[in-house]
Amino acid sequence: MADPPRRRKPPEGTRDARAPGRPGVIRRAPGAEKRPLPPEAVAVDRGEPVWSARRRPQLRAPELRDPRAEAMVAGVANRAARRVYDAAVTSLRALREAAARDGASEVERAALGDALLDASRLSIWEARRVVGFDAFVEDVIGMPAGEAHELVAASEARHGWTCTPIPPYARAVVLRARAVCLEAPASETTGRATVTTTGDGAGLRIVLDAPGPDAAAAFAAVGRVLWPLAEDLAQGPPQGPRGHGPRGGEGPGGAGHGGPAGPGRGRDRRS
Repeated sequence: MADPPRRRKPPEGTRDARAPGRPGVIRRAPGAEKRPLPPEAVAVDRGEPVWSARRRPQLRAPELRDPRAEAMVAGVANRAARRVYDAAVTSLRALREAAARDGASEVERAALGDALLDASRLSIWEARRVVGFDAFVEDVIGMPAGEAHELVAASEARHGWTCTPIPPYARAVVLRARAVCLEAPASETTGRATVTTTGDGAGLRIVLDAPGPDAAAAFAAVGRVLWPLAEDLAQGPPQGPRGHGPRGGEGPGGAGHGGPAGPGRGRDRRS
């Protein structure tokens, strides 16, 4: 009968030697190099803050507190979203008619492409529960979807930004501000204030263009409807259940867009 295999003894000085008299206990051999501690353990020993790879802090985009189940656009009162949608449809239909006539210039086609690009970046069709861009341009504006995509692509190449929808908090800013500008009467000589977006990602910019004589009133009106949104975004991500804020969407951070009479208080007064 063959002898059982003998346990190999680790070489002295290179691995831990078994402590005499204590089976199963390993002692490090004298002079053996110690294994260094991981950097996280060293930082903990020094009392420094430690973030492991799985708990690395992430930069989070601002989040809206809007618990309304019937909200068409998060952070925007339904009546304000509908007002901006209706104005966009009226403008797009007029631009489409001008671009479709015989002898239409490239400037008119470019203006239609820019308006379609803006509508795509805002997903404006959601304000009236239209299912998507193709349905919006074909059934609402009255133009082939293929032609609309070509105009949008040309506008993207011309400006250098894409038709990708902007973040929800930025869309809420634009729609609230546009709704207020549409409420103000347009001047016969200078028109009314407009709100546009440029850039993508970190380069996104929201521009309020107001005529000089009406600039003070325009900035004041827009500020009144945006301060509740700014206060809500400054509080960070929602803490309540199912993404609701601690106030359930009421208070300064709610979805009401306010108006010239004063800041909103978060309740969506449907009209």
